[in-house]
Amino acid sequence: MKRSTVGCGFPVSGVGEDEVPFGTRMAAAGVPIRTIQEWMGHADMKTTQVYSHYSPTQHETETVDRAFA
Repeated sequence: MKRSTVGCGFPVSGVGEDEVPFGTRMAAAGVPIRTIQEWMGHADMKTTQVYSHYSPTQHETETVDRAFA
């Protein structure tokens, strides 16, 4: 993700700021975990699998949907 961000000319932020919501949202949308792993540059699948085990509450889902609308 850092390579993609830098390549697009965007400022690089901390992992918690962008990567976690992105990974969680992609997993919730049904994107294959292997694809998310490649996008995020994780060498170990276990690092990426954290996103597949998260189940947001209704309030969290609505908040994220508003943020990315």
